[in-house]
Amino acid sequence: MHMVDMSKIGPGGEIVPLGQGASQVGKILDELKRQHFDGTITCEYERESPTLEKDIGECVEWYNAYFSK
Repeated sequence: MHMVDMSKIGPGGEIVPLGQGASQVGKILDELKRQHFDGTITCEYERESPTLEKDIGECVEWYNAYFSK
């Protein structure tokens, strides 16, 4: 599963670190858990950015914090 969070839904939205956008990523993960999803989830940015490493790091931190609660 390719997962991204978007700054807004629809045209003009940009990829942002997980949990910082409008995509309700937590609810998506809750539903995957409810359905016993046992696959791979990837976090991929489809753009170059000077803050790319920081942004991906924030995604990992959010994901880990979400599942440790």
